[in-house]
This record gives sequence, structure tokens and C-alpha cells, in this order.
Amino acid sequence: ASGYDSTMSEIANSREAFNQIVADLGLQYIYIGGRHLTDGALKQEKVKLLILPYCQAMSEAEATAIRTFVEAGGTVLADTRPAVWNEHCRKLDKGWLDDVFGIARRPMDKYVAYGDLTCVEAMPGLPPGTVIDRATADQSVMATTAKAHGAVDGKPAVLVNSFGRGRAVLLNTFVGRYELCQ
Repeated sequence: ASGYDSTMSEIANSREAFNQIVADLGLQYIYIGGRHLTDGALKQEKVKLLILPYCQAMSEAEATAIRTFVEAGGTVLADTRPAVWNEHCRKLDKGWLDDVFGIARRPMDKYVAYGDLTCVEAMPGLPPGTVIDRATADQSVMATTAKAHGAVDGKPAVLVNSFGRGRAVLLNTFVGRYELCQ
């Protein structure tokens, strides 16, 4: 059965927050839809960084295109729960990009953890010990090959994983509150 989970359903806020982050960095961005993704737009447009704003649902072909992009040297950045549902919003047993992000997930119904995001490793502009209050995280996430640079209530956050010649970054926290952190 398909499902809608309103617990962390903030796709518009996530997309807008990422737009603002990219604009604040003085960078340009383009939107790429699913059909363009599977038709090779990442390579044609010479994309170096693909951002997945709260992109829980995608087709297997879209996930394959992202996997190929990262293997070839691209970087993918996601906030929370990428590719955990198929294109028909049916829950997957295993996220199609979990290995790309270097994670596994524990099965659970109540996956949202609340707490402060604490930097446990140095990140650009954020020394260890930096705290961002009132964060959420998917507590089902476990690092396998990824390294966690932060934690929300003890759950891994800002996970960085090498995959092929590229890199995958799973924030495992919601970016929709970006305007409060500026």
C-alpha cells in the first residue's frame, strides 16, 4: 500500500531552503526532473553536485542514474530519507541509494528523533562542538561505510561516504529551518 507520512513532510521548505543556501553561496542551479535525469541530463549539463531536497520517492531508473553519476565522480547531497519509496510512493524494503550514502536502516515505524545537531567532526565553517538546536533526524539510519560528522540526539548526521570516484553526503537532518540559522 502506498503511504504519506506527514511527520517529516516538508518538501517545499526543504527545496526552498536548499535554493536559499545555494543562492547565499553565490552559485547557480538548475532543476532536473526525473525524465531528464534518466535521459542523461547530469552528464549533458556537466553537473558536479546533485541536491536531493527531501526526495523520498523516485523510480529505480532515477536511482540508477544517480548511482552512475556518483560512481563517475559526481557528488550527491540529500537531507533526509532519499529513495525510500518507489515512484508510486510505495515503501521499499531497502532504500535504493542506501549503499551510495553508506548507510543501512533499522526497520521501525517511529523513525523521527528530535534533538540538537552537534558537530562531532570538523566541518567547513563549523568546528567540533558546534550545536544547532531543534533538529530532527531519521533514527533508523546506521552508518555502514559512511563517516558521521554530526549527531542528532545520538543518531548519525552529516554522513559522508565515498562511492566509486564520487561522494555522497546524507545530512540526515531537515534543512527547512535554514533561515533561522543564517
